[in-house]
Amino acid sequence: MCLKYAFNDLRSRKKDTSFFSEEIIGFLLNENQTKSLRNVTVLAGLAVNTSPMPDYIFCNMKLRWSDSPMLCSNSIAMNVDYDTGKITSRDKMEVQEFKNTALSYVFRFNSLQMLLLCWDKEISDADLMENKIVLEHQYPYKILEPSGNSELSRCTSEATYHHEKIIDVAWGQSTMDEISFMRGTFTEEYQKYMSFVESEWSKEEKHLAEEHPR
Repeated sequence: MCLKYAFNDLRSRKKDTSFFSEEIIGFLLNENQTKSLRNVTVLAGLAVNTSPMPDYIFCNMKLRWSDSPMLCSNSIAMNVDYDTGKITSRDKMEVQEFKNTALSYVFRFNSLQMLLLCWDKEISDADLMENKIVLEHQYPYKILEPSGNSELSRCTSEATYHHEKIIDVAWGQSTMDEISFMRGTFTEEYQKYMSFVESEWSKEEKHLAEEHPR
């Protein structure tokens, strides 16, 4: 499905498709061809909105695609000060370079987000393996296997859900989750609740100390 979307998009934009071999073109146009190609890697994850901004503010998020997504080599947020809540973003986004990349696409359909990466046909086994290792361990996506049995995890954060073309690293996703949590905990209502909880816990600690003296 991803390959056919990409092929139609390339044709509609009249891009250079000289890197497509007859083998790939045949695969794209043959509905009965289901065997995966060696030089095509497809990753998938679940696009979940963890942002306080609802989908309708950014229009319909259910079907989106774009070519050449930016796969970061480091997290978008550089540092979080847990005492003040100050967030320091990375000044310059670092892009991960992959060997022998022919084209790349990102697709979102409902809650499914997929990355399509096509490598040069002559890519060596060593380079292909190196690319897959980086993809598998650096990003919150699952490389889809021919068996069709893959357990998907969330691949988006508060930042990347609304910008599907930015593919953040796995640890960047966890950092953004912490930022979202901190934003929620620093509200006036939450602070009042936490003050109440701390007060009650102090009373309980005092009671326990009297009941169980050391």
